[in-house]
Order: sequence, then C-alpha cells, then structure tokens
Amino acid sequence: MNFSEKLYKIGEASSLLGVHPNTIRRWEREGKIKIVRIGGGHRRIPASEITRLMRKEAQISPVSSETDYEKGLRAFLDFVFTHCKNDHELVKRAIFVRDGYRCRICGSSEDLALKEKDPGLGIIEGNLMTICRKCSEFKEVSEKKEILEEKIEEQEKITRKKILNDLSPSGIAQRVAFGEILSAALVLNKFSLKELVVQSKSPEPLVRTFCERMEALGYLQKTESGYEIKIKVVE
Repeated sequence: MNFSEKLYKIGEASSLLGVHPNTIRRWEREGKIKIVRIGGGHRRIPASEITRLMRKEAQISPVSSETDYEKGLRAFLDFVFTHCKNDHELVKRAIFVRDGYRCRICGSSEDLALKEKDPGLGIIEGNLMTICRKCSEFKEVSEKKEILEEKIEEQEKITRKKILNDLSPSGIAQRVAFGEILSAALVLNKFSLKELVVQSKSPEPLVRTFCERMEALGYLQKTESGYEIKIKVVE
C-alpha cells in the first residue's frame, strides 16, 4: 500500500461503492477487499481498493441475448474506458451513454449532469454517475448529514486512560478502584447506584464519588432509575 494514499472509513467506502457497510465487512472476511488497520485498531480502505472495485462495478458484462447494437455499445465503452481514459471529455460523454442518459438514482431523463462520487479519485468510469439536479441536491444533503454523524460519533469516543485522568484520583489506589468501577459501569451501561456497587464490589461511598464526578464531566447521565453511560469508550 502507498502510505501517502487516502484512507476511507467503512461508512465512506460503502457510500462510494453504493453498498451497505455490512457488505464491506463481509467482503473483508471473504478476502474480496483489502482493509488496513490504523491506530486503535480502526479499519480503513485505501483509495486504490475503492478505485479497483469501482472499475470492476463499471464493467459491462456480455449477455447471451444482447443485440448487435448492445455488443457494439459495450465494445465502444470498453475501448473508451481502457484506451481513452485520459481523454476526460470523451470519458464523460461515454458515462452518459453507459447510463442511457438517465439519472442512476430515479431514472429521470431531465436536467442531467455528471457527479463524481469522490472528487479525490478523479475522472474514472467507476467514480462518475449520471444524476439529475433534484437527486444531486438530495444526495449532497444526505452525504453532509452522514459526515456530520460520523464526526459526532468520533468525538463521543474516549479512552479509559483519559476518563481516569479526568476523574482526578487522589492516588494510585483510588485510580485502580475507579478503573474497576468504570469497567463495571461499562458492562452495565444503565444502572442504579446499588447495582454498580454490587457489580464492581466496591464501597458505596467510593462508587457514589465516582458517579458524581462522571456526571460532572458529562460522561454519565442521570436517569429516573440511576445512571446511563453517555460516551463510547475505547482502549
């Protein structure tokens, strides 16, 4: 892998390829896609893999019942995408032909344009799609919403080490005790003070102090029956 190439999250890759994120995970298990691991064990898909799968998706497969016109069309598109890929204007025109001059999302033949799934991948057949203005605007809003949700999800993740540091334990012994209570809280997720005392096998005053500090930090939310973890904790 080229270490300077762009890496995509599974959600981003699934959006570009038009598949469900679980499909990406299944492809990984089946060895159909190369995924790299970064810090924290997070999975990322290299841009080269996205491009490879896009090219594969864009290929037009021959069928036994195709007409002479369809055979000629397939041959034309294969030639353009293979031998004229640097002629961007020709590639763009070929995309319209490939898509039958219809929006790939709704099938409309009005107010059409070409949209790059990811501007960073450039003018290649798998990265371009014919789309009408209405669907393009809707897709942009959906993509922005998905990006925002992913950013919020990343911001909500926090390490155990940071939590324990933020709890400001008075010494090593209290830090260890807070760590045990934190582990119990993560197992329960929603709990009362008594339930956390039992699960962590810790003194109630210490558990109460833990909960009060966690709530003050915004890591716990008070509920009618007790508390609920508000964050996603990573190692």
